[in-house]
Amino acid sequence: MSNRPGRPPATSPAYTALTEALAASATPPPCADDPRFTADHDELALQEVDYLTMSRCYRCPLRPLCRAYGDETRPAAGIWGGRTYPAKEKP
Repeated sequence: MSNRPGRPPATSPAYTALTEALAASATPPPCADDPRFTADHDELALQEVDYLTMSRCYRCPLRPLCRAYGDETRPAAGIWGGRTYPAKEKP
């Protein structure tokens, strides 16, 4: 992983905690292999994001770690721990 703005280095605590939990998990998270969870925000309707977060993220045991990673990196795409991080509008 690079040190580009918006992405933490691979040694960040949030990244490390999430990847270790994913590796230790006996089953993949509910979002695994669902491209909607990594889609650009403008590709999903708000109702679809709400549905996905309530039906998949809410029950996921990795949600707190995923949310921490999202809070740290504020990714420009995808759903992380039950939320999206839209880009700030430029003045």
